[in-house]
Parts: sequence; structure tokens; C-alpha cells
Amino acid sequence: MSDTVSNIAIRRLNDEGIAYLRNRLADIRRGDRGEDKLAPLVEDPQYTTEIEDGGVLDGNQQFPNQMDMINYFKGQLGEEFIVGHRKDKGFWSWVSLLYWRQLLKEAKSPGTDACWIYEPDNYRAFRRHYFAGAIYLSMDFEKCCAEAKEMLFSAKLTAFSGMRDAITYNQEVARIPAFMEVVAWLYHNPATSKKIKAGSSTQDKPGTIRDLIHVIRQFSKTRDFYEVEDAVELWDLLPEQFEKFKGKAAH
Repeated sequence: MSDTVSNIAIRRLNDEGIAYLRNRLADIRRGDRGEDKLAPLVEDPQYTTEIEDGGVLDGNQQFPNQMDMINYFKGQLGEEFIVGHRKDKGFWSWVSLLYWRQLLKEAKSPGTDACWIYEPDNYRAFRRHYFAGAIYLSMDFEKCCAEAKEMLFSAKLTAFSGMRDAITYNQEVARIPAFMEVVAWLYHNPATSKKIKAGSSTQDKPGTIRDLIHVIRQFSKTRDFYEVEDAVELWDLLPEQFEKFKGKAAH
């Protein structure tokens, strides 16, 4: 194994390596957090193979939040590589292994296997992957306003907020051009670390993000909102329960 992980050649886990990682995650959940069983796996030729011309990653890199992580990988790998490896289960699973120290330090538990082991053909699972999920979602939401991006990707590396869960779970609604702008107008709070107003993603409460999605779906039964580009049109139609989040804002 290399003397340092600060400049490590990019690799991918093979099927045996993914199975090993899955078993180690199960061990950790049972209380065995031994570091010696994960660290050697990063470059073990039995479990990994190098990606030719893949470049290098800094395994000591720290990511204060998801946006910092996204920007690092886009800059280090380039968009062509990221797009080309959208289905690469072995690579993104290896990436989560490379940064296992930070993941285990941040999380109270290792999370589900899907957080570590990339499942590219399962949308609900893939969006929860600590690295690939956030990176590819950020590309899907690239045209969003800056405030909306902050709400989706300002949390720490291992967090998956209720706001992002609700929006990405309902991807057909989130693709309405004006929707994310209205979301930002309603729920963005630049004064907090999460950039989200308190209570805005509470399950099944009036005026929350889930209520907004329900209302938009109801609107779409009688009007074609999937091509709406003017967010003010949606804003003006919002019923009374959204007033507490509208506040004094006018659009």
C-alpha cells in the first residue's frame, strides 16, 4: 500500500471488493470499528484494479459540506470522466472507501449500504450515495438558482436532508422550470448552516416542501405547469398555508 493516500491513483472495487466492503459495514454496525480492516482494501490488488488514465485523488482531502466535495471532484476528475462513469459501481464504491475515515467520523452510524456502495440503476438508492448521489444530482439541478443549490447541497457529507429527499424523490415535479425558484423563495434561509428555514421539510405539515409538491401536482391536473418558466405564476397561486413561509417576500 502507498505510504500516503494524499496522491493515490484512481481505482475501482471489483465484485469481491464490494462484497468485502458490504461485510465490513455489517461488522461496523455490530460495533467493530477496527480501522485495520478497511484501510488496506483501498489499494489491495485482490479487491481493486487501477483505472487507466484515471488520474489521482487526495485521500486526505476534507469536505466541510457537499458543495465543497462536488466542486473538488468536478475540478479533479473533469466533467467528461464524471459523465463517463455514471454507471461505474466499482469506482464510486471505491471513492466512498477512500474517504471512510471522514464518513465514519461524521456519521453516528455507517448508514445504509447504498450510502457507500453505488447502485447506478436504482434511482432511490443511487441518490443517497455519499459521493456519486450528490455529484450527479448537482448536475441534474445545474440550472437551479444559487439559493436552491445551497439548500440541496450545503449539508455535511453524510447528511441527506428532508428537503433534498422530498425534492429528488419527486423528480418529475422538480423538473418544472419555475419550481426550484419558488422553493428558494419560500424556504431558503442564508443565516443558517443548512440554508433552510426551520420546519420547512417537516413531513405532512401545511406549507412545507411536501405540501408544495402536493399542491403543484394538483395544479398540474388542470394546467400545464411542466413548461412554466415564470416562477411568479406559481408563487401567486399558492394557497394560504404558505403565507408563514412567504413572510414579507414579494415576487
